[in-house]
Amino acid sequence: MRRRLSGWAVLDETNEQSVTPAIVPGADAAARFPGFQQVADSVVKFLSVELGDTCVVSLIDESGSILEPIAFAHRDPDASDVFREIIARRSVRVGEGNAGEVAETGRVINLRDLPGGSVRARIAPEHHVYADAYPINSIVIVPIMIDGGVLGTLAVARDQPYSDADQAVVEREAARMAVVIERDEIAEQLLASQAELESMFERSALGLAAADFDGILTRVNPNFCAIVGRTPEELIGARLRCFAAPEDETLSRRMAAFVENPATARDTFDARLRRPDETPVWVTVHLSTRTGAGLGPGIWIQIEDATARQLAVDELIAADQRFSLAMHGAPIGMALVSLEGTFIDVNASFCRMLGYPHAVLVTKSFQEITDPAHLGQDLEGMRRLIAGEIDDYQTEKRYIRADGNFTWGELHVSLVRDGKGSPHYFVGQIIDVNATKSAVAELSKTREQFRLLAESASDVVLQVCVEGTVAWASPSVTSALGFDQSEVLGKHVIDLTFFEDQRQVRDVLSQVFRHGRAQDRQVRMRTTGDDFRWMAVQARPLYSDEGEITGAAWGMRDVTDEVAAREAVEQSEQMFRLAMDGAPLGMAVIGLHLKFLRVNSRLCELVGRDQDWLLEHSAAEIFEVNDGAEPLPECDELLMGHSSHVERTRCIISGSGESVWVRHSISLLRDEHGMPLYFVAQFHDITEELVATHELSEKARRDPLTGLYNRESGIRAIRSALEDRAHDGELVGVMFCDLDGFKAINDSFGHQVGDDVLCAATSLLSSSVRAGDMVARLGGDEFVVVLGGVRGAEGGRHVAEKVVNVLDGGYWVNDLVRVPTVSVGLCMAEGPWRAEDLLSAADEALYEAKRAGGGQVSVRELSAPVEEIS
Repeated sequence: MRRRLSGWAVLDETNEQSVTPAIVPGADAAARFPGFQQVADSVVKFLSVELGDTCVVSLIDESGSILEPIAFAHRDPDASDVFREIIARRSVRVGEGNAGEVAETGRVINLRDLPGGSVRARIAPEHHVYADAYPINSIVIVPIMIDGGVLGTLAVARDQPYSDADQAVVEREAARMAVVIERDEIAEQLLASQAELESMFERSALGLAAADFDGILTRVNPNFCAIVGRTPEELIGARLRCFAAPEDETLSRRMAAFVENPATARDTFDARLRRPDETPVWVTVHLSTRTGAGLGPGIWIQIEDATARQLAVDELIAADQRFSLAMHGAPIGMALVSLEGTFIDVNASFCRMLGYPHAVLVTKSFQEITDPAHLGQDLEGMRRLIAGEIDDYQTEKRYIRADGNFTWGELHVSLVRDGKGSPHYFVGQIIDVNATKSAVAELSKTREQFRLLAESASDVVLQVCVEGTVAWASPSVTSALGFDQSEVLGKHVIDLTFFEDQRQVRDVLSQVFRHGRAQDRQVRMRTTGDDFRWMAVQARPLYSDEGEITGAAWGMRDVTDEVAAREAVEQSEQMFRLAMDGAPLGMAVIGLHLKFLRVNSRLCELVGRDQDWLLEHSAAEIFEVNDGAEPLPECDELLMGHSSHVERTRCIISGSGESVWVRHSISLLRDEHGMPLYFVAQFHDITEELVATHELSEKARRDPLTGLYNRESGIRAIRSALEDRAHDGELVGVMFCDLDGFKAINDSFGHQVGDDVLCAATSLLSSSVRAGDMVARLGGDEFVVVLGGVRGAEGGRHVAEKVVNVLDGGYWVNDLVRVPTVSVGLCMAEGPWRAEDLLSAADEALYEAKRAGGGQVSVRELSAPVEEIS
């Protein structure tokens, strides 16, 4: 069924059959597609100028029978109103004429070179003048289509034929308008469902997100942000795979595959994401293709926090691996038995005990390898386990070996249930009792030897009955606890224990007598003075000839001094920690590999780094180090034993890139054998102190009036230039400058004006020399300029003449006084001269300039070498 919507049309040769619409042309279409009118107007304006004189857009009306013009444009603005009226008054029925045929069939019509006057003849006589002025001989009409149905037409008309390329342009614009109509048509449906969708999207308990087909997130809900641990601003515009954990290999691959082939419709997988705090989170990701819902085509992404489930799975796998390792590595026999009695799995110890290969034993049931006389007690125990009457049972029975002989085993059986509490399988532990009985017999033979050894040992040995009372005590109990042997006999072990540790001793007795487990503990035992001694207790079960536990061997060693030493170390460590944390200086404990082991808050402030950063890096990384230099040579000095303490001034590069000068003190801590343990370092910030020292030093080198370098600094600069010249082969130049007539200014106007003149002359002199030249004041009105980088005498003369030209007497200090002219004596030296030689030669040249009238340059060159005087 073809869709019928209001549209546009163009006049053609059948317009005499047109009817005048009963409504305003295009009013219904414009009301239903408000966003379309603007697009239509822009299209007709473009096409009327680009391709033809006239362009018209029409939609099929609500009844589906008439093409209604909606938008119109003409190349000539003066003709637009008239032609709009002509076209509006003569709409075309659908199915009649060329426009109607296009609307009915959906096929494009391109009429070229129509017979002259064929269009004019169908226009009202009062409008013929416009038809003559703007003749139409060619028309292109294309359909505006959506989903295979025609919505209307787009037409252009002019007096020149339209090429295929022109027709393609019209078809392209019609297709663009169809997109707008389709958008407007579904807009109301989208608006109706948008509010509900928005609410569901935002309130969903699941993490929801929308992405385009490039995988870029365009929308996220609050739960999505909460699971990923990021804000909407961080997520929108990014790909989800950008937030995958580094070790994740699934998310990027599966997302890329889905994006490349969204026709797969759905995909579900587990992946690991990385939160901003670097903690990983397991998520289950559901991908599906999105085709609407107001968000355009793309991908729906749903995530669920699967961290707890994944941790449970990991723990289950780890527990299963631990159990498997424990079972197959156990020295006693172990077996997993089904509820029917068949073996699910057995370990190597059980196979060796019965003499069966593993592959054979797992094919049997426990009934087949049990002495029939003992089978009844086994079956009864299993029944009670399944019924929930008992948690486990223990029995001693005979097994039938592969060679037909019997062997005794002590069996302990428990039942494993599933998550719903239903019986799953039995776990059996089997101890070879034959070996145990042999061990008991051997123990009986050596019991007397043990008693003699215990009586002569310095450690305390007690024989404790299963009731917990002392049956025998070694003589050393007197020296250890102060009790007579007779006082201890018959007493309960609990009564000999310091009250705060009695619970521990009860647990030791329980583990030894109920479970046969040896115990090692440190507890406090009472003495005769109601004091206590720390004792390292070793409690071992004692067995009868039948293998039953009859008591315990209770050994005690006095460790009071060890405990005290350990507590002293802990107290010392605590005091060191408190002292370090409260110190006003930066402090650190540094390993022998130069990594920070402990740092205090003051060091963190100095370095501009947090504690975690420092503990992850080496101490060498915070210091400024010249290329090729050892980062901490003082550590080598300490390790080689050259000194026990080293203090240096070092520069730290802070986290912000600033230089922090510190007085770095470092010592090496050794153990009692003299072996190095670690370094202890202190960092005292002396940046302000160095700055102050530098400022004082700089002030001492300057002339207080002019700010220029003083005489001593000037001479040092000449010496430095002479040393540098020996390496680069350049000349050294020294200019001796003197103001002409300065004494008269001082005498006439006073020293204050004289000082103003000197300051003004300093400014002029400094501005006239080169950037690398050094200017110093020798005293009074005498100045020295040290020229660096001069290749020849002419270069030096050029600088000197520039000085004379700048200080030419034309600069006024005030209304009465000018800066006088300057005379310059220049010395250029190329030999190993002394600084005093150059100054003397420049001074002589200066007096020559003065005698010549002043305000000029005189030059001396020193080329003959003289003996250098240190």
